[in-house]
Amino acid sequence: MPKWPSTKKTPTYSFPPDTRKYILNPIKDATKQWAKVTYFKFTRTTTYDETDIKISFQFKDHGDWEPFDGPLGISAHASAPTEGRLNFNGDKRWINGVAPDEFDLETVEMHELEHILGFGHNSEADALMYPNIPPGIRKKLGQDDIEGIKALYQT
Repeated sequence: MPKWPSTKKTPTYSFPPDTRKYILNPIKDATKQWAKVTYFKFTRTTTYDETDIKISFQFKDHGDWEPFDGPLGISAHASAPTEGRLNFNGDKRWINGVAPDEFDLETVEMHELEHILGFGHNSEADALMYPNIPPGIRKKLGQDDIEGIKALYQT
């Protein structure tokens, strides 16, 4: 299973300069959740082109492996470890919290960070890594997520 090298304990993340400010705190909160159960200490930088994890909101065909298909399609996707790409579907309605017809940024960020850390999907509907996170739902790290990350990174 791919993973970050043991020397990379402080991955950096950044956003394009035009990113809306309301998304910064839920993203930071998601990185803190992972930091509590790993040795990773995610650090935000302002150097988007030189960061370890590039986080952005994209639309339709945005030049990577999987185009978004509008508001009814995929919410977000992330690359494998060390490639460092995390794209949110810019056509979705995003919020920090739970509301009908809106997607919780923190939940989806935690899910996508788990991909960036090296994990795939889980078949349990309640799991953070279940392939589909519908609007109006907030999830937290589960025991399966925590045990998996500790086993992979031997923490």
